[in-house]
Amino acid sequence: MYTKKRQLEFQVVFISYLLITLCSGLVAFLILKASGKLTADFFHGSFLINVALPLAVSILMALYVILRKLNYHFQRLSFFQCVIRAFRETALLASFWAILLIFAKNGVSASRYFYATTLLIFFILVTIEWKYISSVVINNFYKTSSATYVGVISNSKRADRVIRTLKRDWARKLVGICLVDVEDRYLPENVCNVPVSSTVSNLIEHVRRNAIDEVFVEVEEAERIQIQDAIEEMICMGIRVHVNVPEISRLERNFTEKALYEISEQSQESMPEETGIIEPQTVYTRELKYGYGGRPVLILDRPRRHIRQQIMKRTIDIIGSIIGLAFTGILFLILGPMIKKDSPGPVLFGQIRIGKNGRKFKMYKFRSMYQDAEARKKELMDKNEMNGLMFKMENDPRITKVGRFIRKTSLDEFPQFWNVLKGDMSLVGTRPPTVSEFNQYNSFHKRRLSMKPGITGLWQVSGRSDIKDFEEVVRLDCQYIDNWSVSGDIKILFKTISLVFKKDNGAA
Repeated sequence: MYTKKRQLEFQVVFISYLLITLCSGLVAFLILKASGKLTADFFHGSFLINVALPLAVSILMALYVILRKLNYHFQRLSFFQCVIRAFRETALLASFWAILLIFAKNGVSASRYFYATTLLIFFILVTIEWKYISSVVINNFYKTSSATYVGVISNSKRADRVIRTLKRDWARKLVGICLVDVEDRYLPENVCNVPVSSTVSNLIEHVRRNAIDEVFVEVEEAERIQIQDAIEEMICMGIRVHVNVPEISRLERNFTEKALYEISEQSQESMPEETGIIEPQTVYTRELKYGYGGRPVLILDRPRRHIRQQIMKRTIDIIGSIIGLAFTGILFLILGPMIKKDSPGPVLFGQIRIGKNGRKFKMYKFRSMYQDAEARKKELMDKNEMNGLMFKMENDPRITKVGRFIRKTSLDEFPQFWNVLKGDMSLVGTRPPTVSEFNQYNSFHKRRLSMKPGITGLWQVSGRSDIKDFEEVVRLDCQYIDNWSVSGDIKILFKTISLVFKKDNGAA
């Protein structure tokens, strides 16, 4: 199952149908009340119990059937097909609602106008929704950062067919192709309007420095030796790789039995036993499927959790970010004047960071440094207390007086709840690196970006001030990714909250 795509479809259908039902009932009520069509029995008793509850239960029952039994997946539909799909789902809601009303024998059943009007509005809105999805979402989704960024490795003979097949998937965006059988000087600019972005010689460097989620490999037998090492290195980065079947035996022999074991052991050995947050599991999975064009492919990827867990994580992110933004608004009123008085400049500090698989986004914080902090960083690099590609200094002279307080209490992090709500970040994940840090990453370092970055994470609750080695941070981040679970995220959130209230919490 294409998890990311299915997760998006599930979320959109679930949330939109709840909103459409709420809107349909409210509009029907206002129309009928204004026209005097509601009976006296309709207003007898509790409105919530007699009106809202049966309708809410009915749509939840209908959604269960739609999401488990019916074809709710997005696809290009004609207007007539949208009408048929909307009619089918309206009939499902009508059936469950009628059964509840009959058994409840409440006042709503005395008003057929409300029942019929609500269903009519629901039918119209669902038809509009499916037409919008078919005409707008499917045609434009690839332009968004939520699309799956796809690279192709092929030859001049097969590339055209592979690209045309992949373009049929509305959730994927083809960002580049590598042609293995063409010399650098003869490379075309594009194939089927997809840019030829790299050659075999610079393939890994290109993948390492750019946002790519998946790579499809379709080459001839004699060409495999050219890209074997590159495939193994991309898998180390946490990129999902689809390989045409003849490559299976060698990859399993060279990678999944040897390199994966070494990576897994290295990651597990560095995991502090006292965290108790995750259990060691397999680093990557091997899956044989019939992929694009009906051709068998081997998919090498890290273990994927069930779509329900992905939805639960996003739901927790949305709820948590809304609550966090409410506190952020209060903090802005309190801290804003203090930050401005302490040093000239804006209250909020925005910086380009690197997110999932290399995506760039702007991360926000309450400003805790002087405005020339970035320029002064070069002067302080020799005092860096971290070993590796991160900068950390205990008595950083760039930090203001107020900044030192809000860093110590982690109040500077609160604006990042906006990044979580937008979907650039999660509540729990790996910390997003700066562009300059990312540009120095090797392939193993990039694997820590194979999940959305988070406000907090495993290495933060494992002793932020005690960990001085960047490689240790990477190993902890990869350990979190390989063993991610909703329960593990909840434990990390509670550990983060407890650390914030400690006198010496490791923040700086």
